[in-house]
Amino acid sequence: MSGRPEIRVSPSRVALFLLAIAALLLMAHVVAYVVDEAAGAPGRVTATWLFQEEGNIPTWFSSLLLALVGGGLALIGTLKYQERSGDYWQWFALALVPLTLSVDETAQLHEALDDPLSGLGGPLHYAWIVVYVPIVLTVSILFIPFLLRLPGRTLVLLAAGAGTTFCGGVIFEMLEGWWVDAHGEGNSAVLFLLVTTQEMLEMIGSIIAVYALIDYVAGYRPEVTFQVERDEILFAREAERPSPGQSRA
Repeated sequence: MSGRPEIRVSPSRVALFLLAIAALLLMAHVVAYVVDEAAGAPGRVTATWLFQEEGNIPTWFSSLLLALVGGGLALIGTLKYQERSGDYWQWFALALVPLTLSVDETAQLHEALDDPLSGLGGPLHYAWIVVYVPIVLTVSILFIPFLLRLPGRTLVLLAAGAGTTFCGGVIFEMLEGWWVDAHGEGNSAVLFLLVTTQEMLEMIGSIIAVYALIDYVAGYRPEVTFQVERDEILFAREAERPSPGQSRA
């Protein structure tokens, strides 16, 4: 066989694959909710699939999506750095946002703010919004000049991804907080729909961002390749073993 083996990445195929996983998680979430309602009490197995629970498979997937977005931004920053492009640091700085949110999604760091800021009630029942939203808006404003220099296609896709994520993570979180503050955290169809919509919007927003970044690389550096090198500091170079049927020299 001549030539190097290649791994081809298509933005649409990656996005469809991630959307398929999100759809499967949505189905599992609905089934788990129906089972819990029929049983009259939450179960340990169903909690693994419920969006409203923490530290389970949907949480891991949401965290993974945010990590993919951060990794994509960091990859573009690396390419820009190799070209000595002056805006490479902005890609790296922007990568810190989804990477931080990815850690927070898994570790649930934002929930530590709910107790010190408790008592706000209504849409601010989940008080972390008071701290996070101003930070997100400030970062967004600071990056507006950088984002406006991006190709229109990339700008629209990233804005759509960020807007969808914001709508799910903030707007629907506020609606959920308003409902919980008024009616309690007991199971209800309204709360189920709010939580389901919130989590799906967050996943879809991240998937749109992943698509946007792969699409940007495809247009900006379609020839980009990855070279894997062995570590020669800790291990001496090994002589390659002859393939079957190949005689030793």
